[in-house]
Amino acid sequence: MPRRDTLVLFDIGSVLIKLDFNRFYQRCAEVAGQTPQEFRKSYFQLELDSLMGAVTAQEYLNRLRRLLKTQLTERELRDITSLTWPGQIDEVVDLKKRVYEEGYAVGLLSNIGEIGIEILSQQYPQVYDLFELSFPAVYSCRVKHMKPDPEIYRHVKGFSNVILIDDKSSYLETGADMGWKGIWFTAHLDTAESVRSIHPETGLTKGVLKAGSFDELEESLRSFDIKV
Repeated sequence: MPRRDTLVLFDIGSVLIKLDFNRFYQRCAEVAGQTPQEFRKSYFQLELDSLMGAVTAQEYLNRLRRLLKTQLTERELRDITSLTWPGQIDEVVDLKKRVYEEGYAVGLLSNIGEIGIEILSQQYPQVYDLFELSFPAVYSCRVKHMKPDPEIYRHVKGFSNVILIDDKSSYLETGADMGWKGIWFTAHLDTAESVRSIHPETGLTKGVLKAGSFDELEESLRSFDIKV
């Protein structure tokens, strides 16, 4: 179909999946006998290493166990980590499918670690369904670059028109610099998310629309001539 030359690219956290880092920090702090702020500080490097692909899922669990100063089982450690992701955002997951059914390509571009991919693909498989094997799924842990580094964006190839939906304006700014369009989706922001401290918001830039609700997200796509 001619429309397959247009790609609608979805971030995962706060776009397709809800985030709740405070719940994760609180539970970890209870186990470790710390305050949530103390645990968050000690966890920060592990989170970065995970997102950059410096640790496998198993290594993540081993290091988390050491941070928690406990002998929790792997199952218990996975359950604690899962608190970060309380559920999928159903209407956006459904929108991804509708975009595909209208004839467009869909893809994923996410800062995520192997442990996140492993857990989320089991709990919320629809999030990862791209319907065709040729569509891009680009994850920071596998390409060893994180948004907003332009290198991760360069793994998305072969489309004349790209629209990125993301919850961080700084990530959309890089896309705009590469000729992409963007939608800053703010309906499910988690201000406690670790990387927000090193990737602050930059505000709207040319070619980027802001959507504070699902209805506004749909309308933004229509503004970019995506028929949904």
